[in-house]
Amino acid sequence: MSRPKPTSIRLVLSLLPWVIVGGALIYLSPVIAHLILRDELTATWLKTLSRSGYYVKEATIAAGISTVIGIVLTFQGNGQQRSGNKA
Repeated sequence: MSRPKPTSIRLVLSLLPWVIVGGALIYLSPVIAHLILRDELTATWLKTLSRSGYYVKEATIAAGISTVIGIVLTFQGNGQQRSGNKA
């Protein structure tokens, strides 16, 4: 069995922060829904979630940090992929 090439590993690593962003957006969907709709139902939803330990600040921070890391790793992986194809 052959070992994966370093460029393949870098490209896979560049996807991991986007998985975190997706998870954070799913976690933040009640807040996003409340910001868009401003409905009594979404307010009740947030109130109920906050009683069970719903951490909006932490998810927002994780989404922001992983977005920046994802952008950096994606550009790095794409640049290395292009430079590898020219050689």
